[in-house]
Amino acid sequence: MKPNNHSAWENAVNKHDNPQSSQKKKRKRKTAGTQQEALQESEMDRGPPKKKKREERVRVSNPNIQTHDPYIRRQDGGPSSTLGNRSEAAQDTRLAEAFVRRMRAALPHIPTYNAPMTRAELQAVNSDDELTRVVPIMRKLMDEGKVISCSTRVVDPKTGETLFLYLGERYLDDKTQYKNPEKLGNPQKPFRKALDISQASARKYLVKAVQKAKRDGIKMVHDGFHENTIDAYAKSVQAMAFVNPPQNDQTSNRHGTIPEDGKSFHRFPIAPNVDWTSKPTEAGLQNTRLSRPGRVYSDQPGQGCEPSGVWHFIEGREQIGHHGQGLYLSKDMCANSSSTTAVATMYKNTEIIEANVEAVVKVAFPKLYGDMKAVWSAGQMLERDSGCHIGRAVVYKMPVHPHVDDKDFGITVSFGGGRYTGGWLYIPQFNLVFEYGPRSLSAFFADCIIHSVGDWEAVLMEKNDETTPGRIGTVFYIPYSSAQLLLSFFN
Repeated sequence: MKPNNHSAWENAVNKHDNPQSSQKKKRKRKTAGTQQEALQESEMDRGPPKKKKREERVRVSNPNIQTHDPYIRRQDGGPSSTLGNRSEAAQDTRLAEAFVRRMRAALPHIPTYNAPMTRAELQAVNSDDELTRVVPIMRKLMDEGKVISCSTRVVDPKTGETLFLYLGERYLDDKTQYKNPEKLGNPQKPFRKALDISQASARKYLVKAVQKAKRDGIKMVHDGFHENTIDAYAKSVQAMAFVNPPQNDQTSNRHGTIPEDGKSFHRFPIAPNVDWTSKPTEAGLQNTRLSRPGRVYSDQPGQGCEPSGVWHFIEGREQIGHHGQGLYLSKDMCANSSSTTAVATMYKNTEIIEANVEAVVKVAFPKLYGDMKAVWSAGQMLERDSGCHIGRAVVYKMPVHPHVDDKDFGITVSFGGGRYTGGWLYIPQFNLVFEYGPRSLSAFFADCIIHSVGDWEAVLMEKNDETTPGRIGTVFYIPYSSAQLLLSFFN
């Protein structure tokens, strides 16, 4: 396979590893009289703000939020509730309220750090130059292996507003459970002081704190999705994918080298007792090479094969070259009648996910939530009760290279689903790396914060598995051009 394009991350790596060629290009730009580049370089030379002394310990308190578990519908063999006997509309309303209460109870107890840069400084940096700068940081994070699983918040050092939020696991530091309660201080006092994330010891401490809590038998809670909720989401996406197979579009260079014919596929291990076929017609193949997602097609012993790609579902997108001439459903939502029905069904079946995402934005980013909700209210075309994003990108079983989404508006929320190992989340500008399993999620300013998902591996597919293994990455976002047009209706 011959590559026909390269990602911005690949260009940044080449630029970092071959500085001589980049210096020649810089000299040419300077002789052409481009003063803006020199100004950006001088801003980068100033370095991060002065480091502040870090507090000696990180206390991760947590109230008892068991009553606000998001998975409170009545299920066969699962938890029951009187809410399960109510109408579907009543259940959806109460669930959305429960998500908000749960987030408000947890947020004050999440370890909080000052970012090394303000939001204004992050937005002023040239994205290509910043990608080159973080190349060695990414390599160090990969080699170091200090991966955070604990919920973490990073705030602007000047304004105090949340820039980045990761929701993962936390431990209850109840004095009655801990072996050395005198070292924890008052467990009822929320965690309020912001520390300096630029110190590498801060990341190491977060890792060790959770490890120690687990060794001491401290009760763990998870601030992200319930496991049944994210499992149902992955099944809904794969069901949609069978009718509406993924494609490669203009963002594909963020996901590795694409074959010459523009098609990519994902291979996964299958157990010997898994039923598979090598016949294109039986596997539902669209051509002689690839099967549709969800069908176990194999052209090699012990390996399944299915298409991979990216969907962009947007309820209100400007057509390219037609600025100011209205908003439309993106092509991935309305390629044909079957795909439109499949996408609408997936949206209906994943309303719980969307309500949870809205609660995160509403509580952690209150200043932006109003405008985002207004955009959603004016732009949504598929009727539902909860949400604050009109765009949803689904990366179906592909890697994600370091990048910024410079055309996003407001807060972007992302998470992974499916069955896989690895897939860590890297935030090199903050010197952070997180476990990014199917229950975790992150919310941040994706237009100026570089992010990527590390290598992952699909688990072995067993005979009774309902879905094929692999990572299904999802991003809830708002296109900037759509937001500007929709917000103008309120002015």
